[in-house]
Amino acid sequence: MNETFICGDYEALVSYLYDECAPNERRAISGHVAICSDCAEELVALGATREQLAMWTPPDAQLLRARATRAAGRNELNSSRSSVCPCASGSAGCQ
Repeated sequence: MNETFICGDYEALVSYLYDECAPNERRAISGHVAICSDCAEELVALGATREQLAMWTPPDAQLLRARATRAAGRNELNSSRSSVCPCASGSAGCQ
């Protein structure tokens, strides 16, 4: 990047947020964000997303397996119920 920042360059904003840009790029982005409310708001939103991602932890694998097993059991039960005639008449037209 050069000494100027192009409004809407989200990749550069992310680099700025993660402190991964060169000092001259950082100065250019910082100066732009100081006068551009759209980019300042985007930077705040990106920062909030970064914080949310940092707090996220993956669910326990055993819990996921247990949920999947229960869901599979429900699917088997539902499919076996649908094959039985609901009116118990067994007539050919009954679905």
